[in-house]
Amino acid sequence: MTRREVELLGLAILLLGCTAAPPPSLTAEACPSDPRPAVLIKNTHAQPEWIWVAEDGIPTTIRTLLFGKKGVLAPPEVVAHHAPPPCSSPISGLHAGVIEPQEPEHPVWTFIGIMGHLLIGIGAALR
Repeated sequence: MTRREVELLGLAILLLGCTAAPPPSLTAEACPSDPRPAVLIKNTHAQPEWIWVAEDGIPTTIRTLLFGKKGVLAPPEVVAHHAPPPCSSPISGLHAGVIEPQEPEHPVWTFIGIMGHLLIGIGAALR
């Protein structure tokens, strides 16, 4: 195999890995002992259209890599009309307009965020 073929194979495996597995949804049958904040995300794998997942269980996809976690969250009007999360889990602050938790464990960088910082640096250097 040439180097280009290996790179394309690696990219294909990465893309399939990011989209193949359905997200681990919260269900009333499998309630955790300590309820974690839940977010409502679009289910691209099957019905129902929207599912509740733990805040730290949001799947990594191309969309979340480009736009961050906010890109897969349900809009506020869908959250308002949807049933509450199972297991008496609280609704995450991500739905309230907070993009990141108050004390993130590590910074989350998206492609667009990195490009924005690079362009700001270039613009400041050109002044």
